[in-house]
Amino acid sequence: MVKLTPEQQQALVRADPATFVPENGAWGRQGCTAVRLDSVDEGTLQEAMTLAWQGTAKKRGAGRSKTRRATGRKWVPRKR
Repeated sequence: MVKLTPEQQQALVRADPATFVPENGAWGRQGCTAVRLDSVDEGTLQEAMTLAWQGTAKKRGAGRSKTRRATGRKWVPRKR
């Protein structure tokens, strides 16, 4: 499964409906897309995974630490 934008999902499903299938329900409407590994070629899979990664990286923000730990109720960055 890859998490794409709905527009990216539509483009991939149109291009290769045997390989890319929207997930059911709200997840599918938000871009979650099943990938049939038995029918996808390496380049297409790499493209889909890159699109999914880019969408996630934009939401996290550049340079922000991805590793955090909870101390009580307050979130603080992990000490290095």
